[in-house]
Amino acid sequence: EMAAGDWHVWFRRVFKVEKPTTVSAALEVPDDAMSPFARFAVVDNDGAGEVTHFVAGAAPPKSFEPNTHGYTVMAYSKSLTPVPSGPWRLSALCDSPLASFDDQPVGEPTRFDGEYRPNYSHLVARVRLAIKNRSLLSIHFESDLPAGFTVTLTDPEDGWEEMQAEYLRGGHKGHLRGTELHRWDAYTMLTVPAMCFEPTEASKYLVLEVKLDNPRCAFDVQPNGDIPSDMRWKLTAYASDPAAVEWTVDTARENYFDQTLSSWNADASRKSKATEAYAKRVAELRAREYSGGENAPPTPAYRELSGDIATHAGAKALPPPEGTEPPADDAEEADPGPPVIELDPLAHRHVRRGTGERKVISMSVYEEREAHLRSQIEASKAKLAAFVEARERGKESRPERVTAKKAEFRSWRQGASQRLNETARSKRASYLQSLKPQPADGEGDAPAE
Repeated sequence: EMAAGDWHVWFRRVFKVEKPTTVSAALEVPDDAMSPFARFAVVDNDGAGEVTHFVAGAAPPKSFEPNTHGYTVMAYSKSLTPVPSGPWRLSALCDSPLASFDDQPVGEPTRFDGEYRPNYSHLVARVRLAIKNRSLLSIHFESDLPAGFTVTLTDPEDGWEEMQAEYLRGGHKGHLRGTELHRWDAYTMLTVPAMCFEPTEASKYLVLEVKLDNPRCAFDVQPNGDIPSDMRWKLTAYASDPAAVEWTVDTARENYFDQTLSSWNADASRKSKATEAYAKRVAELRAREYSGGENAPPTPAYRELSGDIATHAGAKALPPPEGTEPPADDAEEADPGPPVIELDPLAHRHVRRGTGERKVISMSVYEEREAHLRSQIEASKAKLAAFVEARERGKESRPERVTAKKAEFRSWRQGASQRLNETARSKRASYLQSLKPQPADGEGDAPAE
């Protein structure tokens, strides 16, 4: 059974051809729940491993040339929901017999997962792989936060862990440097069905590195690597020979951080100097804040205006609104407050406003307004009922009205057509008459005697 979100390689088959051969393959998956997620591919085992992708079902014919290591046909899937195990069938038709068609064990995958920690290089994950024998590798990377990634596979330089970063100042060791073998741009996930690799030299390895690509992220990645929310990642890797490929998590950056931290903690004099400098800086800031000397920063206005604002120089009281009398010195200040509505159905209704003015709505006025509102509601209901009733009565006579309308339209169309034809005939007759030659002067029939 496959859990939701897991990436699996189903099978691998290696075949060879002795002469140019056309092969047509089909992957049949009877389970409707799995069929949309199933994929299969054909890999050229020579070189870096050129891959041809297909979806589940019949694939178009493809020609294969003889090579050294043959070709690998494989199937894989990543389901979005839990899917139980089920049968599958691979069929292949060739115009000439295959030289071999052997099964290649898949084995258990190597899985890594972790959480992104903000850093200046925007590094998400880094894994080393050492290859003892020629192998076919399959990898799948994904994160739970939609983001753009740049994934590289690099042959690192010797001693790259101790080299300074070329694009960061102040040290920052542990940044990858070397020959880039592969590079992929991905969004949220990356699937590489197959890559072929020759064995690495003794004590040598390759480095698979994943970094955030800020221009292709839906959020902004800060220069120090901060992102709006947490992000977890997962890496799944398969190898044609699991015993010949060793996967390990790279810790170059963590080692550099631990070394820097331990060197600072080991030097007692540096730690004491840092403490003294911090205390001195705090004392200077407090002195500038409270001394009020010429080098003191300007004090915010809200610190100067404490107490009664009218006692400060330059402060003036606002004039009273037009049409109002200024309050007397011994008058009690009224609390305006927000409007308050009190409801007492047995007595009356009060509406209190900020000015303190009280308005009374008697129960009779309230009942009169409520009755008027109800009468309007009932009138609207009556209009709606009358409209519905008229519409129902019109259903019976609707066929007759439609027939009469059609007859009226037919009569109008015949009359319009007749008038149009008469106009056209008269115009044509006039045009033909205008084409006849006019009789010359002195010609014509002689008058009768």
